[in-house]
Amino acid sequence: MAKETYPYQPDYATPPGYVLEDHLEARGLTPAEFASRHSLSTELIEGIIDGSVPIDSELAAIFGREFSLEASVWLSMEAIYRGRLEKMAAAVGKTIRQP
Repeated sequence: MAKETYPYQPDYATPPGYVLEDHLEARGLTPAEFASRHSLSTELIEGIIDGSVPIDSELAAIFGREFSLEASVWLSMEAIYRGRLEKMAAAVGKTIRQP
C-alpha cells in the first residue's frame, strides 16, 4: 500500500512576539522593563507579543541591536505571520482586521 503524504498546512499562525517574549524571559526582563529601557510603551511591547501590533523597521532595528538577531529576521517573521493570517482568513472567507 502506498503511503499517502500531505502538505504542511498549519491552521495557526505564531506571532513573532513569541520570539521576543522568549528573548525577554532569557534575559530576565519583563515587557515593561524592556519598554522603559527603550522609551517605548508597555502596551506596544505587549501588543507585539500577542500579535496585535506589527513589528515595523524601527522596532526591528531595536530588537536587532538588543538581541543580536538582525532586523531583517524580525521583519521576515512579521511578514510570514501576517501572510499566514491572511491565508487563514481567506480559507474561511473572512477578512481579518490588521492593526
